[in-house]
Amino acid sequence: MQKNESLRLNPNITILDRKKRIDIAVKGGESITLNNIAAESFRYIQAGKGPDEIVKIILNEYDVDRQIVEEDTDELIDMLKKYGVIIDE
Repeated sequence: MQKNESLRLNPNITILDRKKRIDIAVKGGESITLNNIAAESFRYIQAGKGPDEIVKIILNEYDVDRQIVEEDTDELIDMLKKYGVIIDE
């Protein structure tokens, strides 16, 4: 788990929030689509929340296992970094 990591969104990406999902235009003309829960986590990133905060919020809202939420959050952040949506400070 990437606990207190500061997450910064790339200002040069296009984000289309469709309520139940989010579409993001990424480098190379490709796009990625985030499902309902991933989209919710992404909105928390947009609001300036770190990974540990996101996990706590999801655990309070849903009856899910902490380890699964931590793994899913890490995977989402890693994917967003891979596609240049989240950039290093």
